[in-house]
Amino acid sequence: MTIRARMASARQSSNLADHPDKLTDVSVLAAAGMVATREAVGMALLRLRDSMDRHEWTFCLSAVAARVRYSLRDAKDKPSEREQHDLAELILRSWLLPVCPACQGRRYQTVPGTPYLSDAACHPCRGTGVIPVDHGLQGAARDAARTVAEWMDCNAHRAAEKSRGKVYG
Repeated sequence: MTIRARMASARQSSNLADHPDKLTDVSVLAAAGMVATREAVGMALLRLRDSMDRHEWTFCLSAVAARVRYSLRDAKDKPSEREQHDLAELILRSWLLPVCPACQGRRYQTVPGTPYLSDAACHPCRGTGVIPVDHGLQGAARDAARTVAEWMDCNAHRAAEKSRGKVYG
């Protein structure tokens, strides 16, 4: 079981008994708490993505919005504050659920009027089933979306790795 799956399972556990000689859900949650003291954004992103913990949405959105502002600080065609906030929300939503809306992640076009798939690859996602985070964006917003998504990936990966190190040694 991966550390992300283990943490998601522990967050929803009804058994919080702790046994010092074996790995329990309490041990996993304690490790996540220790990591969260230094990797708050990464752990919040993991909780939001893996458990869809709605309580993490505002914290993650504010962190992503701050990173968007930082990424666009030197842009010539700098968007307004509202547009930057909207861009941050778009990036966070795309990062959480990157499924192509045209094919719903199935990678092929549907036959019109039926629920069946054709042999032709989906055009918007080019047959991958996933839409990139910068899809449909232009200029500085496109570059910022890529940069911020990479930053989010790095934070989530670092938090997961540190949690894995705490849990499994």
